[in-house]
Amino acid sequence: MHAVYIILAILAFLILGLAIFDLCQRKHAILRSFPLIGHLRYLLEAIGPELRQYIVTDNDSERPFSPVKKKNSPAPRNLIFDFGYSPRGFARADG
Repeated sequence: MHAVYIILAILAFLILGLAIFDLCQRKHAILRSFPLIGHLRYLLEAIGPELRQYIVTDNDSERPFSPVKKKNSPAPRNLIFDFGYSPRGFARADG
């Protein structure tokens, strides 16, 4: 039971030492303002691409279109009209 308290005390002193070091350093403002949370931010920033690869994108988003899927997809409708064009098929009268 005493070994658990010793391990917790050592861990607390290490975290306290890291926080004091971060408060005294001048290179990173985030670590100076938020010592422990700043390290978590930098850790998540370092492993961000791996997290995005498995969490954000689904299995089909990085895969190219297959010719069968492209052939069976509906053609996009062009709903944008040029100036002077009427959707009914005749030009407007200039006047």
